[in-house]
Amino acid sequence: MHGYGGVEQLFYEEVDEPRLIEPDDVIVKLKAAAINHIDIWNRMGATGIVVPMPHILGADGAGVVVEVGAKVANVKVGDLVCLYPPTGCGQCEFCLTDRDFMCFRLRVLGERMEGTYAQYVKLPAQNCFPIPQNYSFEEAAAFPLVFITLWRMLITNAEQLRKHSGNALEAATEAASLRLRPILMTSIAMIAGMIPMATGHGEGGGQVAPLARAVIGGLFASTMTALFILPLVFSWIQGKTSTASVSLDPEDKESKYYVMSAT
Repeated sequence: MHGYGGVEQLFYEEVDEPRLIEPDDVIVKLKAAAINHIDIWNRMGATGIVVPMPHILGADGAGVVVEVGAKVANVKVGDLVCLYPPTGCGQCEFCLTDRDFMCFRLRVLGERMEGTYAQYVKLPAQNCFPIPQNYSFEEAAAFPLVFITLWRMLITNAEQLRKHSGNALEAATEAASLRLRPILMTSIAMIAGMIPMATGHGEGGGQVAPLARAVIGGLFASTMTALFILPLVFSWIQGKTSTASVSLDPEDKESKYYVMSAT
């Protein structure tokens, strides 16, 4: 894109291919890319983050590794991978405790990094994960960014609370309440920013109004899902198990999924 606004700011054009500079980076040839609300917000300039123009959007993607840095050991040329969009600084308390998504200097594909709406993308090798067997590139590109939210609620919060409380519904409800304020504040702020565009008074006038209204609808639906539907689904599933059942967390050595993740 060459500026903030509607779809008229999107251009299909030739750009220089990315080149490896850091020894821990890789270059992936994209086979599929998905669209997330953050891609729309970035295009419209609704995130408040200023990026140099022209800029390549796209947070989610999947493809084939075509070049690796000198220190890369987790992937090799030819591997089929899906991409983990955010990258932390690697030095703050959040990054050092595997919570890089909370890093104050967080960079995300398509936001502070060139994104996946291109033939090639450069990113840290640690952000590349093998595509699950029998998954298509399109399927692999569809879940990475939204997966972070679900993992945070169902594993980091609800799973740990379930182990301590012994009540699946109580754990799911408490997990949702822990995220209530940030989820609501973020959604309210985003919706408030979209209202002028939705009513035809923002940049682009009536041309972007339908898109802005769709964004507001999506924000409302996703907020309700995160706060109410997901906790109910979690409690229904976990209610059928005992607190002594095997953990869902693949980093828990007592989990039956631990061996699967280690292999």
